[in-house]
Amino acid sequence: EEETRMEKTAPAAPKVLPEIRLVMLGWRWPGKSLTGNTIIGREEFRLERAAEFCVTRQAEVQGRQVTVVDTPGWFSAQDTPLTYKKELVRGASLCPPGPHAFLLVIPVGMFTDVDRARIMEHVSLFGEHVWKHTIVVFSWAEVLRTISIERYIRREGKELQLVLEKCKRRYFVINNCIFGENPQVEHLLVKVEKMVAEEGGYYI
Repeated sequence: EEETRMEKTAPAAPKVLPEIRLVMLGWRWPGKSLTGNTIIGREEFRLERAAEFCVTRQAEVQGRQVTVVDTPGWFSAQDTPLTYKKELVRGASLCPPGPHAFLLVIPVGMFTDVDRARIMEHVSLFGEHVWKHTIVVFSWAEVLRTISIERYIRREGKELQLVLEKCKRRYFVINNCIFGENPQVEHLLVKVEKMVAEEGGYYI
């Protein structure tokens, strides 16, 4: 009887979505666009210079039709121009009827109060409810070497913790040196599907 009760209350596996729509958010550094390339499985987003406009690419990934919107990155040491901010917000409208997830790309490294303030400033442009549909993606994970991501998060202190708490501690670690058939991308898409199931749909 106890086993039967546990089976009934066990959470259902997330539904595999035939289509997944993703919007990339982050700084002007290459990590954001490179992560988009890692998801798509080929070089679609240019890395040599920061984009001023949104770029949308589609590909079949792990049996799903995946749309990735790469948005203009925000500035780290100065105010982001208003035109960039408007284009950033427009990114959510480029994958109708709406993105399943916003991937907030944070490069592994020192994380400061200025970094947190920049994130809050730009993510809030989409409205407070965007956090329910946001996953932090730590890029350049290969530099961690033997340090676990949990230890890294603890080491960076309260500023990074505050960002993670905003998105219910949903985070993912990606190695940007792997292209093509990539099990980590499958794991990321499953995480997106789980979030969609928990939050009851996509961002509107």
